Amino acid sequence: LRDYVASQQSDIYADKQLRLVICLANGNKPVGMVDLYDFSPRHLHAWVAIMVAREHQGRGVARMALDLLADYAFHFLHIRVLMSMVAEDNEPSIILFGAAGYRQCGLFPSFYLRDSRPVNGLCLCLTKPENLT
Repeated sequence: LRDYVASQQSDIYADKQLRLVICLANGNKPVGMVDLYDFSPRHLHAWVAIMVAREHQGRGVARMALDLLADYAFHFLHIRVLMSMVAEDNEPSIILFGAAGYRQCGLFPSFYLRDSRPVNGLCLCLTKPENLT
């Protein structure tokens, strides 16, 4: 892991990913991470993943982080589509992404295994608003 971190250039165009730490405004304590990964500068899309510590879930932290990430991706990276893969039985994540404007744009049958049982993956997408240039 140390070698991997050392080899990263912190340049989304070189690394094709960007990991950001989520901290609360009232302190420097990290409470989660949000990632852009598999970034395609040619096609202007990227995948999104987010994780927030259990004790900070349900407080709007993840929603704010997704909103800030989308703003950065659309305004500064000129990404056209953000996507996330979520297990169809992960209702909290489906609600979170839905509240952030993501809509289902695909279904991946048996994408995950949970206790040796297949679970479908839902591809959720957020498209850059037309009024942004």
